[in-house]
Amino acid sequence: MKRFLAMLAVIGCVTPVFAQGSVHQLYVNGQPTGGEFAPRMLGNTLYVPLRFVTDHLGGGATWDNAKQTANLKQGTRNMVLVVGSTRAIVNGEGRALTAPLRLQQGRVLLPLRDVGNLMGAQVAYNEKSGAVFITVPNGSLNPTIRQGRAARNSNRPDTPATSAGQNGTGAVSGSAP
Repeated sequence: MKRFLAMLAVIGCVTPVFAQGSVHQLYVNGQPTGGEFAPRMLGNTLYVPLRFVTDHLGGGATWDNAKQTANLKQGTRNMVLVVGSTRAIVNGEGRALTAPLRLQQGRVLLPLRDVGNLMGAQVAYNEKSGAVFITVPNGSLNPTIRQGRAARNSNRPDTPATSAGQNGTGAVSGSAP
């Protein structure tokens, strides 16, 4: 009986880790993005590295380490994001974020839901497959998107089932931590 209870306790502890770790394959306009930009679940919020946004969604970015601030630019849109803040400044106007910007292991992390709200992309989640789909309006994608990586990983799960963002305009890319 003690062995059974011990085994049950181990299974109970391991299951939540696997549930959190089973997140997610990212797709941009139907193309897989590869594992280097895997989203991270922190609390109840799914985060993506800011570098993912800059590499896959067009535009440019700079990082001010002293101020812990990311400055993103896409066309006429300028965004300022501060680590720990739940506010972004977009073209001089404050916008609420769903969760604070984070800095973890040298990477700036942005709540995935805010990718859609700030960058003009539609974000959807397929609960069954654990896949996250980001759809960018035509012409907004960064031309340097890594098509080779996408071609190597062509196993695409079911289409999105749950919308996690709103439609908007514009997109952001460049280089950031």
